[in-house]
Amino acid sequence: MPGGAPGPASAPSDLPPAHLWRYVGEGAAHVALAFTASPDVGPFASFAGKVLRLPKRAADHPGSANPGQEARDLQKLAFVGEIIAPLIGAQYIQQSVPIRTTPEFRRQVAAAIRPLRPAARLSGSTLPPGINPLELPGDDDPDLGPCGLSSVTMATLYDDLTLLPDSCCPGGGSTLAFEVKPKWGFMPASPFVASAAAGTLSASVLEEPAPIREQRRLLKSRVCRGCMHRNLKAKAGPGPDLPGEGLGDYCGTDLFSGNEAHIHATLLDIARAPRNNLRLFIDGDQRPLGDLDSAELDTGLDLAAALGIVARILAFRQDSNAMAHHPCDLMFRLAQAQFLTDVIDIEGALELCPELFERTIGALMSLAPAQPSAPFDLSRLSQPLPVLKAPLCGQDLDSLAAALALPALAKEGDSGQAHSMAEWRRDVLEDITHLLLADTLAGAPSPVAVDFARSLTVADLLGDRIRYLRKLTCAATLKDCSVYVTFQVRCCSAPRSGAEESPPCTGASSGVLPLPDGREVVWRVQVADLDFKSLVARSARWLSLDHLIARRYGEANPAVLERARHLAKQPRCLWSRV
Repeated sequence: MPGGAPGPASAPSDLPPAHLWRYVGEGAAHVALAFTASPDVGPFASFAGKVLRLPKRAADHPGSANPGQEARDLQKLAFVGEIIAPLIGAQYIQQSVPIRTTPEFRRQVAAAIRPLRPAARLSGSTLPPGINPLELPGDDDPDLGPCGLSSVTMATLYDDLTLLPDSCCPGGGSTLAFEVKPKWGFMPASPFVASAAAGTLSASVLEEPAPIREQRRLLKSRVCRGCMHRNLKAKAGPGPDLPGEGLGDYCGTDLFSGNEAHIHATLLDIARAPRNNLRLFIDGDQRPLGDLDSAELDTGLDLAAALGIVARILAFRQDSNAMAHHPCDLMFRLAQAQFLTDVIDIEGALELCPELFERTIGALMSLAPAQPSAPFDLSRLSQPLPVLKAPLCGQDLDSLAAALALPALAKEGDSGQAHSMAEWRRDVLEDITHLLLADTLAGAPSPVAVDFARSLTVADLLGDRIRYLRKLTCAATLKDCSVYVTFQVRCCSAPRSGAEESPPCTGASSGVLPLPDGREVVWRVQVADLDFKSLVARSARWLSLDHLIARRYGEANPAVLERARHLAKQPRCLWSRV
């Protein structure tokens, strides 16, 4: 729950029965269900516009219960409310509350959704390599087995971000929602990337030639992560779920530019090859983007016009006084927070804390094919990684893992619990809170944020490594979130010159924008998918991918690399259309 620790979970008796929920999708760890009944269903009316997130069976705890899962779920909710919300604004955070379920409810749901679940989820192909779901112990009921729902009783109830509450648009028409995955909104300024002298540890441990390290340094300061990563995906070929689909020709940093025209052009580019970066929902149901051009909706909008509205909502640099009347500054906040929490870069994590990589760092030299032109299978990055025969240093990895683990909830009367949420708040927020909204109209990252990052020396970072590793953990969450822009078009009730002073949706970033035809758009913007990402568990994969992305981009674009040697002070990607 944004703004603080989550309250106690509701009792199972408060939950609507299984037949009132419908399957909307699932990820690696959870299944999502939407409440389907109309708002006039008596005691369950308050569940209208809600989504239920049920935990799935964890591969590393295949038995009937996942030990400690309920406590971790509460910690994850608190992490979002107490650490992430101050970084980007509590008004943008998807509201959530814990709620308990019964075994019978979970069995009924599991049986009902089984025909709707993707084959890959049922077959267990999403489990880690080498694990056969049929050989895992578990319940006799296949719906509650290793590839099904967990027996953990606690679930999470969220606002359905694809719908607007009736209080926003009483008697409104069709609701359109776009889910945008903005990814990275900045170019790295870490001294471990910007300094040619940095990287001595990676050079010695990885036996990496200096020219390779210099090439990566130049590219990462010149070309954004999104453009380089898209090049790698193109070389790997289309995935099995998206055969033959292109990868587009756009620069994702334009989404953070604050400029309406640039954001609109980028969204149109993404829409030509959306993959999972842009999704459309009409009245809560996911639909292909092309349906907006063919569907007979009361909005009268085609895809280009609808994305134009999204761009107008997300633009924060409309004019010199834009922020005085335009309430949506999310993209500025998101880019600024990403930049200020990722001051070391994943390469800095290796320099600051080689213990993180001591069991897996050998993978860096084995992942990339020997021949530059050889095809590369991205799935190899999830394979078990080689183990070093000797540790890189004598530090206690268990102590380090505890310091970087999901922070604990403070117990009643506990004023100084080790690795508590309060300790994380201090490390992540204390020195950057005053910079999060600095120089908004200058764009993000703002000049004061850049000056702050550049003032940090390698010695500063080495001297307080836990602080900066915790910041990097938060940056990983912010770089993988989803932004939902949800709106309805209605007849204008009164003449307006801009956004309403009071938001139409209580507790959320929302507003009203006029259209040229005299109608108006009631909108809301919120952020989801803010799960805690373990740096200890993922650091080796992130570093491997980081090296591979830059290497493959340099091989495919030698001209860009050559220009980068002479024009490194002028990034190629950052708001490239400006």
